[in-house]
Amino acid sequence: MPGMAKSNRRGGRFMEVFLLGFGILVLLVAWLPLALQRLPMSLPVLCLGAGIAAGALGIAPLTYDDLFTSTLFTDFAEISLIVALLGAGLRIDRPVGLRRWNSAWRLIGIGMPIMAVFTVGAAHYIDALALPVAVFLAGVLTPTDPVLASAVSVGPPGSGGEGEVRFGLASEAGLNDGLAFPFVMLGLALIAGESVGPAWLAIHFGFDVVLSVAVGWTVGRGIGWIAFRVKHYPLSSAASGLVALGVALTAFAITELVGGFGFIAVFITALALRETAPSSPFHRSMSDFTDQIERIVAMVLLIVLGATVTNGLIQTISLSDALLAATLLLIARPASVMLSMIGSPLPARGRLIVAFFGIRGIATLYYLGMASGALLPDYKEAHAFAALMVLISVVVHGLAAHPVMAWLDRRRQKILEEGRYPELQALAGTPFGAEEKQE
Repeated sequence: MPGMAKSNRRGGRFMEVFLLGFGILVLLVAWLPLALQRLPMSLPVLCLGAGIAAGALGIAPLTYDDLFTSTLFTDFAEISLIVALLGAGLRIDRPVGLRRWNSAWRLIGIGMPIMAVFTVGAAHYIDALALPVAVFLAGVLTPTDPVLASAVSVGPPGSGGEGEVRFGLASEAGLNDGLAFPFVMLGLALIAGESVGPAWLAIHFGFDVVLSVAVGWTVGRGIGWIAFRVKHYPLSSAASGLVALGVALTAFAITELVGGFGFIAVFITALALRETAPSSPFHRSMSDFTDQIERIVAMVLLIVLGATVTNGLIQTISLSDALLAATLLLIARPASVMLSMIGSPLPARGRLIVAFFGIRGIATLYYLGMASGALLPDYKEAHAFAALMVLISVVVHGLAAHPVMAWLDRRRQKILEEGRYPELQALAGTPFGAEEKQE
């Protein structure tokens, strides 16, 4: 019997090795960001490099076909986005409003469609992809999701006065993950040969978006009322991590069940929940939890993505693909943002930084996996091209984020001390958390 138990333990070594690796990864996720604060480096870049090394050494012989046809990978990416979108909404210290959210509306309403048009034109006329695939790529490459953008996003709830650049990037990332879905659906409909007319566009680009916003706002306000307004039961003292996960999954599931876009609803839910009790410390606790979960899941996904680089991804990429990817990331994205910011009170330096940091990542990978049934094997080049964009973005933006944003924060502090650009302060209004600082 002892020998059998010992044999069984030997047979279970894989699980022990997995737990060891996962435990080390969790510790690195917790500690490395602190160690890298003074270096032009980021945790996503390190995880991507670790994955590439694992793939090259044969430790993780994954191909990108394995990646995008795996429902487990897609589910992980979806969970990461759901949690990250809730955290992104909770961290924004600015009440929703047409004037206060000027930068967000410009980036979403003007910059996002322009970027989509640039992508369609480049993919179709330069890279010779079929028009339906080019439209799909435009939707896939539009998101600037918040999962990999913590270095350029706003601070924790209640910090207040995050600055127009950080606010613009955070609000754009929170909104366009879900707003990319209609573009993705349009591309898939065209690939399938479906009839796409005014009615189809009105439903998916109009009604479904409005429905998602309405459901998200209702869920957020409802949960906020239950948590903060019911006097006899102090529900806001409950375990904040569980509440955050429950809120995110509830908002997402309800919206998907009624035919809306769950990603939009989760972000709107967070905004509505935050406005219910703006200064409650409960929001910060939920935000801290979502930050930890999204980092762990995102780092696992990046390690897996890195493992595919030397196992088939590089072989499918041509020099023209690499040049086109760099052009979209370093020219088309900045151009679309600069056009959207014409007439904005944001100074030129701020506009350039917003234009540069169009971080793509987990949302792009999720949409690729979600659509793999429609795209593979006939459209592998689209998958490889989009994955290449993610790789370039993670490396370029990951290396630049810390030094650029540190310079921006110092510059902003100096401007505040000198009292310059008062119109930006008026634009933001009174941020959440300002009342606490005055007491």
